[in-house]
Amino acid sequence: METENASEGQSSANALAEKRIAIIGAGNMGNSLALGLHQSKKIDASRIVACGDNASKALQLSGTGIRVAGSAYGALEAAGADIVVLAIKPNREALEGLFSSLGGACSGKLVISVMNGVSVAYLESRLTGAKVVRCMPDINAREGKSFTGFAASGKVTEKDMETLRCFFGCLGEFEQIGERQFAAWTGASCLPGILAHAVFSSCQSVFEQEGFSKGLSRGLVLKKSLSTLNSLGISGEEFADYGKRVASKGGGTEAANLLADKIELAWGMGEVLKAAIERCRQIEREVSGAFSSV
Repeated sequence: METENASEGQSSANALAEKRIAIIGAGNMGNSLALGLHQSKKIDASRIVACGDNASKALQLSGTGIRVAGSAYGALEAAGADIVVLAIKPNREALEGLFSSLGGACSGKLVISVMNGVSVAYLESRLTGAKVVRCMPDINAREGKSFTGFAASGKVTEKDMETLRCFFGCLGEFEQIGERQFAAWTGASCLPGILAHAVFSSCQSVFEQEGFSKGLSRGLVLKKSLSTLNSLGISGEEFADYGKRVASKGGGTEAANLLADKIELAWGMGEVLKAAIERCRQIEREVSGAFSSV
């Protein structure tokens, strides 16, 4: 499946407009989803409720029209919702309490989980009759700029998929993936931090050593990087091909690429990303050990 985006989600706007959405867990991710749905204008804020006890997070939703309820009201709100979003931290105590309180409130409903490591099969075994979807958005969902991966249960119908396309379209771009690919997708979310730590910061230091101010050095790194990413996004050119094309014979880019090859920079960056993905897999194994799938 090719990546879909928010504009494609607009054709399914009516699939979400009359729905009621209960978000169980009003932390960073729960709030990001609530704000993303709100900014999309595809569903009235009064049809969204975020359930949680974090007062500082609740303040982020003030003035939006989104209702905020304490976590004790989660089950009641889920019972009145068409879509239930599970955005709590997946520890055994919290989940057992959630399953106990929800009972059969999710039967026949779409349940969208953003809980890392908790499988679709396990959630279906605990939420009788629910049509479970597992997803991994990112914090940019609040601005409609997330790139969300999701995997759907076999119980999800084509009509449900229309609703999901609209839901994820409100948050940005989205892609349906295999559940086994979630660790790699989560690892991809580590890329910004990896680049900032290992690449951008060192480049900024070089420019500062050349006499530029800290602010200008940072701006140079960001603007040049964004310009390149924009060009690649428009052209669709392969990364390696672009690197070769812009390297003039005897020029600075060629000299840099030769050194990069000599010190095996590309291999090193690949290993860094693999380390992030492996840690994500390890977390999944730890979580699945605590919440065994069926």
